[in-house]
Amino acid sequence: MLLFFNFYIFILYFFFLYLFIGNIDISVNDLPRELDERNYKLSKNEKLLKVLKLKDDIIWNLINEKKNQEENEITYIREKSHNEIAEWAK
Repeated sequence: MLLFFNFYIFILYFFFLYLFIGNIDISVNDLPRELDERNYKLSKNEKLLKVLKLKDDIIWNLINEKKNQEENEITYIREKSHNEIAEWAK
C-alpha cells in the first residue's frame, strides 16, 4: 500500500513538473545509478555503526577495568591498614 502511494506521489510530481516546465527528460539509467549510490551509502553507514559499537565496547571495558582496579587497590589498602592496626594493638 505504501509503495503504491509513493509511486502515485512520484507520478503526480512528474505530471505537475510536465505541466509547469514542459518537456521532462528522464534517463533510464538514473534509477540503477541512484540505487548503487544508496546501497554504497547504506553499506558505509553499516560499517560506521560497527566501528562505533566497537569504540563503545572498548570504552565500556576500560571503565570497568578502572573500577575493578580501584576496588582492588581499596581492598589492598584496607587489608594493609587493618593488619598494621592489629600489630599495634598487640
